[in-house]
Amino acid sequence: HAGLLRDGLQANVLVLLDDDWLTPSVGAGVVGTARAAMGDLGLVKERSITRVDLESAQALALCNAVRGVEPVAELVGLRAFDTGPAEQLSQLWCKTLASLDPGGQPSVVPDMDTCSPC
Repeated sequence: HAGLLRDGLQANVLVLLDDDWLTPSVGAGVVGTARAAMGDLGLVKERSITRVDLESAQALALCNAVRGVEPVAELVGLRAFDTGPAEQLSQLWCKTLASLDPGGQPSVVPDMDTCSPC
């Protein structure tokens, strides 16, 4: 009702705007495990996201701890998105998880089918 983007039912939303991956502010959604880790690693920034932001976004993705980062090709009723940047973020996320030392591994790792390009 405030005109701000929230999150998906089973995933957090990531929006590429001005070359920065953004995710809705904590008050606007759920802090998922993958979203929190991506924020801690500096891969995404938290910020309020409006419809105007969505209309000018370079790319859109969903993320969760099971499926990792999934590109969004189209937001029905609004527009289509280039999936390339989200695919690059997905690969970076997988490589980041794979590079963590055993003591620093996250408690939840995305499905290996999602990370197979890594």
